Amino acid sequence: MVLLLYLDRVLVPLSMVLSIGYHVYLAYCFKNKPHVTTLGVNTIRRRNWAQTIIEDQNEKTGNLVIQSLRNSQMGSILGASVTILLILSLSAITNNAYNANDLLSNSYFGSQSIKTVLLKYCFEYSFLVFSFFCSSMAVICFVQLNFLLSVADFSPGYVQDMIERGCWFAFLGNRSFYVTVPLLLWILGPVPMMLSTLALVWVLYQLDFGMVRCSNN
Repeated sequence: MVLLLYLDRVLVPLSMVLSIGYHVYLAYCFKNKPHVTTLGVNTIRRRNWAQTIIEDQNEKTGNLVIQSLRNSQMGSILGASVTILLILSLSAITNNAYNANDLLSNSYFGSQSIKTVLLKYCFEYSFLVFSFFCSSMAVICFVQLNFLLSVADFSPGYVQDMIERGCWFAFLGNRSFYVTVPLLLWILGPVPMMLSTLALVWVLYQLDFGMVRCSNN
């Protein structure tokens, strides 16, 4: 039982280090070996796609481009909407935090001190708000792109920058939303948080590296 009292001090930092370390490794691979990451391959293809849009300005291509941007826009809107729902749900849980602490008083759920509970909610709110901000900015970029591509005298460089900016905002919004899942499970204790972090890192690794290997094979 004494060991259970220190689960928050061991598993929570380890979970955060594991998540941060993975994304540092992903950023390193993206910068130095972009062809081995799904993010790098998609970035290269997206730049080529943007260049094709700029060079081939006809009605059929324009309709396909707008449809593609609309799909990305709807994905970002969905992400922002789900994030808002989670923020509202988390607010309701925070409002009843006292009763929740009574239900989770068992030591298996980790420390339920005021400082620990406050730290949990601060981390969760921060990541959810950041996810909502990035998803909202992605929607703004995609909406502006739809207007830019509907005029004949748009700036090619500015359009390419807006495509990159919108896609990066969408990526950051989705990724910060994924990272929030272990933080939400931290409410149930450090053990679910650690297990969900391991599962999340494995899934993200398959998405970030496994898809490129499968396509190469």
